[in-house]
Order: sequence, then structure tokens, then C-alpha cells
Amino acid sequence: MGNYNFACLMVSVHLDITGHIERGYDSSAALSKELQLSNKGMGFFLLVLSHLGYIYLDNQQVKNTEFGKTYLSKDSPYYWGEVLLDPFHIYDINHLEKMARTVRTSLINTVLILFTAQSRIC
Repeated sequence: MGNYNFACLMVSVHLDITGHIERGYDSSAALSKELQLSNKGMGFFLLVLSHLGYIYLDNQQVKNTEFGKTYLSKDSPYYWGEVLLDPFHIYDINHLEKMARTVRTSLINTVLILFTAQSRIC
């Protein structure tokens, strides 16, 4: 994943774009008003998320894709949020056992997916 893609996903998680779309803020104008951001900037940001496959744009209406719901929805067991907001925390091996005992299942699933993907690359 490139740096810009990663940064875009971090912003999406930080702003909870997927959650806002699920709650009915389904246009660039509605999202920018709710989040108090520029409508033009939000439009460009949503275009990037759309090209990455996390949302679907149709005649100015925004919908979450199944891919987006799977990894960016807080309700999903595969939610990437904790990892995206603190990406270097997953490499802290000294605290991995503590994380396994205390953190939500979604983070553990994500860590396992990332370690599996990394081992296939190396």
C-alpha cells in the first residue's frame, strides 16, 4: 500500500467516513457540512476513496462498498481502525501478548492478516 493510500485510509478512519455514510450522510455536501470541512476537498477525498474501492459514488450519492464495510466499519470483526491510527503499535512484540488478551477481536484479526500478508511478501 502506498503512502498516499495509507494516509487516505487513516483520514477516513479518523473522520469515521464509513460510519457517517451508514448514518445517512450520503453526499459530499452532507459529509462536509457534518464534519465542517470544505465541500470541494471532501469531493476530492471521496473520489480517492472511491478509486481505492472503499466507497461507491453514483450521481453525487455516496455508498459504502462491501469492501469498505468489511475493513472500515467499526462494527466489522475485520475493522482496520486501530491499526491504521497506530500502525507501529502492531510491531511492538513486547506488548503483543497483552494485546491478545485485552484488545477487541477485530484488532487481533487485523494483526494476523497483516502478519500473514507480510510473510507472503518476504
